[in-house]
Amino acid sequence: MERDIHVFSHPDGLSEAQRFVAMKLAATEIDEATEALFKRYSVMGLPTVLFFDSDGELLDNPRVTGMVPAAKFREFMGRVE
Repeated sequence: MERDIHVFSHPDGLSEAQRFVAMKLAATEIDEATEALFKRYSVMGLPTVLFFDSDGELLDNPRVTGMVPAAKFREFMGRVE
């Protein structure tokens, strides 16, 4: 995935990403379970990156839909406390 290459392999992105637990959902084939997750988290397009706090609560901001430049994505990660 492009984000893996340009964000998580970059030293700034890697150091920021270590604060998170990353989970990926492969949505190449949409089934009922995937549709339910999309509905639950209001996913309108792919790729979408959601951020959760340490209690597992979905954060409203940041939320990333689509591709964004690596520097911008690192900025989003940096805003999560």
